[in-house]
Amino acid sequence: MAEHSRRYHKQGPDVIIDPNAIITIPQELFLANSGNKKRFIEFLCTKFSESGMETSVAEGDADVLIVRTAVQSTMNEDSTTVLVGEDIDLLVIAITLCDPQRALLYMKPGKGSKGTVIYNVSNLASDEILKAGIMFTHAFTGCDSTSAIFGKGKVRFWKLLQDLESDERAEVFNNFNTSNMSPDSIFKSSCKAFFLMYRAPEGVKSLNLVRYKSFQHTASKRTVDLHSLCPTEEAARQHGNRVYLQVQMWRGNELRMTDWGWRRDGSTLIPLGTTAPPAPAQLLKQLFCTCKKGCGNACGCRKLGKILHS
Repeated sequence: MAEHSRRYHKQGPDVIIDPNAIITIPQELFLANSGNKKRFIEFLCTKFSESGMETSVAEGDADVLIVRTAVQSTMNEDSTTVLVGEDIDLLVIAITLCDPQRALLYMKPGKGSKGTVIYNVSNLASDEILKAGIMFTHAFTGCDSTSAIFGKGKVRFWKLLQDLESDERAEVFNNFNTSNMSPDSIFKSSCKAFFLMYRAPEGVKSLNLVRYKSFQHTASKRTVDLHSLCPTEEAARQHGNRVYLQVQMWRGNELRMTDWGWRRDGSTLIPLGTTAPPAPAQLLKQLFCTCKKGCGNACGCRKLGKILHS
């Protein structure tokens, strides 16, 4: 997806996998070549099988297969299963799919100055609110396939969700956790989440109005920070679609990606941006910068992507 496309933007050279060979190129560049990655996986599977270890190769989302395999192994009540990985997505999926009555731990190996961390997945999965909402919260605030929301952290958003009445919270969680939801239903739930995230006044029913009110507030300041504005309704629609798609994929439900916030460009999937302008044309024409010597490439207004008029 988006993160994967970024990783593979630089194509690494082809490398022949040999147990006696010394790989001299960086790991990231080596794995950026899909052929290298495939050959390396085949090499590992062969070596593991020769050692009597069972292996599986994911055809779709590898994270889901890894977690489901770990959850399945917890059926052996005589032992504790330890899931090892560096990706926080594994912990998110594990909390949702794990039976709290089974023994499952998640170990995130240390790296650099950070030590190894072990999470008791079974205990975390016993929290019904966390179990119901962690996938949605993680995807909505940004993961490999969805955009992060500027200035809106995961922990703070989770605390805001916990402050909701149980029925309001469940409405958001349930829609994203339920298969066969309509895009309109997901859009409504996305708007509710954004209303909460941007602390919209009670009774406001339009994200565009929240955005406009926020712009009025920030425009009175010396520096206009467009990053801090809530998304437009159409941008929120596409974001919500991708969040729903990701949550359903984590739950093992395959959906057509081009129906949920993505488009194809040849063999590449690209996230759909907003389908409407960021603001009315009349307002955009009134925006101006304060650059005294003209706008150069290094100007902050250029970096913000503003439409400016002196």
